[in-house]
Amino acid sequence: MAGISLNIQGKEIPLPFSLLLKIAESCPDDAAGEELGNALFELGIPSISEGLVGKDFLSLEQQDALWESGDVDLRRALLGTEKFVSRLSDAQAREIIALDDVQMLENLGGWIEALDFEEDDDDEDDDDEGEAARLSAELAHMLVKHIRNHENVRVRAALAENWGAPANFMPPFSEYVRYVREGYDINPKSLKTITVEDVQAISQGSRDLLTELATYVEDIGDARARKAAVAMLSGHPDPEVRLALVRNLEAPRQAFKLLAKDDEPEISALARERLQDE
Repeated sequence: MAGISLNIQGKEIPLPFSLLLKIAESCPDDAAGEELGNALFELGIPSISEGLVGKDFLSLEQQDALWESGDVDLRRALLGTEKFVSRLSDAQAREIIALDDVQMLENLGGWIEALDFEEDDDDEDDDDEGEAARLSAELAHMLVKHIRNHENVRVRAALAENWGAPANFMPPFSEYVRYVREGYDINPKSLKTITVEDVQAISQGSRDLLTELATYVEDIGDARARKAAVAMLSGHPDPEVRLALVRNLEAPRQAFKLLAKDDEPEISALARERLQDE
């Protein structure tokens, strides 16, 4: 097997595989590390190449070569980087859908905003490597639809939890509640679609869900739903929920007015302070 050795005063000292792994992972992510990184890449050892996946010096051709190797761990690692996702080709997108690998799809969902969902007939803005036209808008939408409707909650939740994802890819809040129960965080973009009925439905929900809702209540798009949420949260029997609301500096003024009369001195004092600061 090919390897890399260290030359000290004319003496060649072979570097052990375990050290090469660590070198790949810590290789400088810039021009200074490019020569060493390329030497490690040329070894063709998947486990070492995986440590190089996120490096800026890797070219489009090198990334494609890693994908074409068919190594599942390399493919998962590639889809966990914005750089590779932004350069996806139609052929790679079709493979991703056909493989239906949960970890690949979960990683891709975390970078879905890097895809180009708009048709663009003008190639003048293509970069030097010419990858801008590799993925069609049709395949981009097929990918996100595959993730959005996937049977595995981990895949769907990766998209729902991605703060960078376009708002129109967010599930309705009634569905999003299920992801929170699985331990995922609230994505403020999901609150754009919340309704008064949703507020009523979750009023008896878990404290974790309600404290998160209190943290982002100002992001509720519908005014009626936002007002209902403020009333529900400010009247919740557990102080933890009300405290989360009063600690939210962006909460609607009505929340502070209601909480200024709270039975918990800490909460009412904070609410009055918020009103004085406005």
